[in-house]
Amino acid sequence: MRVGWSGVSALVLSLWAGGAVADDYDEYRVACTAAEETAAQAAVARARDLVGAALDALPPVNSEGGARFQRWFGGADGEYDAVVRDVYAGILVSLSFSSIWCPNTSLPAPDIDPGTWAFVPGDAVDEMFLMAPFFGLGTSGADSRAGVIIHEASHLSVVADVVDSDVTGDNEADYGIENAEQLARVDADRARSTADNYQYFAEDLASGI
Repeated sequence: MRVGWSGVSALVLSLWAGGAVADDYDEYRVACTAAEETAAQAAVARARDLVGAALDALPPVNSEGGARFQRWFGGADGEYDAVVRDVYAGILVSLSFSSIWCPNTSLPAPDIDPGTWAFVPGDAVDEMFLMAPFFGLGTSGADSRAGVIIHEASHLSVVADVVDSDVTGDNEADYGIENAEQLARVDADRARSTADNYQYFAEDLASGI
């Protein structure tokens, strides 16, 4: 059964899935096992906590949160950008009604690298797919399960087009702490529209990555 949160009943989610128009991802809408559902629920709850803390820690720039803000979002002296607050607020909304799927690992997801932790389809509104490697991630620190949930939920933003950015110029999305930090140093605007940067700011506040 899919994982549903915050007032969205399993029945409503089931009706939504049953009435959905088939697309390239239809066969990947696979029910999570009981263990996967428990892990997913815990990750989403943790993600909510991290995003709430991120909202609370946004600048003033002379605060500890301001220094971390500059590390991940750039700008002169960690200058505040209201778009960042709005994206985090949107992530909280997404986590209140998202549907979670756990595809069969024998199915190569469309256009998704087999090592992918999780993904949302490009036209997704309220669903997320957790791949097998996701469940091998830790529950805290960098690239935690909750952090990956934040990353994917940021792609559902209706405030800004939050993407996976090409940092190295190889026409491929670049992931990881070093790439996110570099992007914040050289292009604050792009850092503020990159999913990894939202993930790592929240994880940094929680775990000091």
